[in-house]
Amino acid sequence: MHQKQGKFIFLYSCSTVDKTNSFLDHQFVKLHIPHVVDLDGVPEHDVFKSMLGNLLGEEFKKEMKIEGGLDGVYCRILERRVEGSNRKAKEKSLEKAFSEIYKRQFARIVKERQDGKSPNEFLITKEDIVGPRPGDALDASKAWKEMMEMIGMDSVKASLRSFASLARLNHERKLLDLPPLRTALNRVFLGPPGTGKTTVAKLYGQILADLGMLSSGEMIFKKASDLIGRYIGQSEKYVKSALEDAQGKVLVIDEAYMLYPGKRSGNRPEGDIFRVAVIDTLVAEIQNVPGEDLCVILIGYTEPMKEMLQCANPGLARRFPIDDAFEFENFSMEQLARVLELKIDRQKLELTEKAKEVALRVLETARDRPNFGNGGEVDNLLSRAIINQQRRISDDSSVDIFTAMKLQPEDFDPDFDRQADYETRSKEIFKDFVGREDIIAKFDGYQKTFQGMRLHGINPRSHDLIPLNFLFKGPPGTGKTTMARKIGQIFYNMGYLSSSEVVECSVSDLVGQYVGHTGPKVIALLERALGKVLFVDEAYRLAEGRFASEAVEELIDCVTKERFANKLVIILAGYADNMDKLKNINPGFASRFATEIVFEHLSPEHCLILLQRFIGEFGIRIEGVERDTLEGKIRDLMETPSWGNGRDVKTLARSVVHRVFDSCSTVGGNLTISSLEVQAIMQQMLVDKRREVQAMMEQNWVDNRREVY
Repeated sequence: MHQKQGKFIFLYSCSTVDKTNSFLDHQFVKLHIPHVVDLDGVPEHDVFKSMLGNLLGEEFKKEMKIEGGLDGVYCRILERRVEGSNRKAKEKSLEKAFSEIYKRQFARIVKERQDGKSPNEFLITKEDIVGPRPGDALDASKAWKEMMEMIGMDSVKASLRSFASLARLNHERKLLDLPPLRTALNRVFLGPPGTGKTTVAKLYGQILADLGMLSSGEMIFKKASDLIGRYIGQSEKYVKSALEDAQGKVLVIDEAYMLYPGKRSGNRPEGDIFRVAVIDTLVAEIQNVPGEDLCVILIGYTEPMKEMLQCANPGLARRFPIDDAFEFENFSMEQLARVLELKIDRQKLELTEKAKEVALRVLETARDRPNFGNGGEVDNLLSRAIINQQRRISDDSSVDIFTAMKLQPEDFDPDFDRQADYETRSKEIFKDFVGREDIIAKFDGYQKTFQGMRLHGINPRSHDLIPLNFLFKGPPGTGKTTMARKIGQIFYNMGYLSSSEVVECSVSDLVGQYVGHTGPKVIALLERALGKVLFVDEAYRLAEGRFASEAVEELIDCVTKERFANKLVIILAGYADNMDKLKNINPGFASRFATEIVFEHLSPEHCLILLQRFIGEFGIRIEGVERDTLEGKIRDLMETPSWGNGRDVKTLARSVVHRVFDSCSTVGGNLTISSLEVQAIMQQMLVDKRREVQAMMEQNWVDNRREVY
């Protein structure tokens, strides 16, 4: 530089933040480069024009012109899109903006030529810079059309319409040389499975791109598990890589609630550090600032997602506001019917009218189950129907293949006609019951009511004419548990429940061990019993203890909530006096469980019939039945405090069976027992029971004496 002085001009440029670097501080540099020109005072617009001129000059030798010139309104619109803290970043942003401009210019030129025009290839017009009017863009948007044609999604569609309205407003503001109104694009999608969250995420990204809010509508799909590392630093690496790949695109994180470790220490979540690292990195890397060329969508079930956003890193909720979430609801029956029609049409399937009616009934009862799959459930139903159809056709070689192409009712539900034959089925279900004709008649009446309403086009599930919450009251051994097990089949045959299963539990399954433990246990049990019968034995124990009363309050609250109301049968069983006490511990209990089924003691006559039936299962009969004498012995047994009705009758039957098979263990013969032998067995049971009573009285006397002394 010293030798060539006066023969060339040396220029060195650097950003303001680099002016204090070691090169400029060197004494030689200070001596030979004495003049420093500070460009901080140069207007931003002049810097932009300089960058734009350089860009156009490099690519088109300055032949390319912009409508309105470099000082015109359209250039100022373009200038607002350019972002960056230094010239290099701004140049990169400008190049990115021009890539979109060139695409629009190319499409315009092609169209004008097709229309017979002669466009100027070296002119960038207003439409190339600003883009088409949002209304025109949406008219041409396949994603927008598909979204608007989707079944349901009213709240989601309303949110997208607000985006479209904002895009229209911003378009007009641009033309008036006003800065656009910005909104963050990141969203949370909440809802049950099968409601179209993933499909909408893809359409959402494309619509944003069509509106000019995003560079590309391409979707990058990740499950939460894809971002969770196995060693320190790996989670951060996965998240940063995904965000880098998603620049200008849509990043979808499915099952995002899995990122929450579920524990807290103070204001910070604790537990799985690799999950915590994913959330912390998302918070650090996603700015959620207006105009950011990135859209991140978190997808998951409503409750766990809300818990994560409330309890995880507070910055996550700021970047993904729960108030702006897209909430996807379970499809109504009308919407499910439309989905069924749509999928039938797409697959070119044929159904009989009865088959369609049965399919909708299957879906109606399936909606009560936890994690109902909505659109996915319709797919599964059709798949099962097709498999059943093929099995039916293959089993009958006489069936004409073209006639059999239509799906039949039995393809959707092999037992679809169970409601029509409810009287015969009811008799079969209750054939083993003795002395419970009044209770059986009551449930037969419910079936008739249900069937009658259906025949007249009234949906019984939409009304409260058939009770679903019962109190079974009565002494032990009177058939409460056995009856509860039959109720599942009754309500399933009606078409009210999706399963005949009875979920049996005790009070301990409902009651927690510490504050805050009971509520979740009750809800979890109700969730498990959706579409089924929940039977709580010895329910009177709910009147005992602090946590038990919490369980009652939670149960009463839940049975009226939409999640559980009319979607399961609940039976609380116990001894009459104790169950009456349970009714009094909460004012709302009696109204929620208004239907009482009282199980009286079995009469001696019914006990004898039951005894003969039990031993008859082994081919044993009583010779010379002395009915009055045997019933008299049973009456004596009934007067003992511990008489257990059907349970003790079964105990008697076991003794009779043992006596018969003991007597014929070495020789054959008829399986009979005399009336006198049966009386002797009954007398022995009576002696044993009286001995138990005497022993109990003596023990009580001893205990009382101890208290006195």
